[in-house]
Amino acid sequence: MAFINTANLGKVQDALMSRDPAACAVAIGIITNARDGLADPGMRDAANDRYGTDDIEIDDEPATSAGEGGTWVAAWVWIEDPDEEEEEGEKFPSLSLDNMSRETPWQNEE
Repeated sequence: MAFINTANLGKVQDALMSRDPAACAVAIGIITNARDGLADPGMRDAANDRYGTDDIEIDDEPATSAGEGGTWVAAWVWIEDPDEEEEEGEKFPSLSLDNMSRETPWQNEE
């Protein structure tokens, strides 16, 4: 599965709507050069081993984005409905960095 960024998707749509042969050729080029946004299965397994919990779920074929020194892997984060009786600021205690059991990329930034 390939992913096209929003700007290029707009170009492709405009080109196809115009029916101009040159514009359509550009659209074909954009589509054929779209990067595959899926990691190898090992990336999903590594992300699941490190971050997968009842509250963090990683799809079978997650979108990924290569970065310098690693790869971003898309994930779903579960947020419980807030309890009406809880005080403001305590509605999502599981999101506190103090409550996270695993090291996260942003905790190591200086």
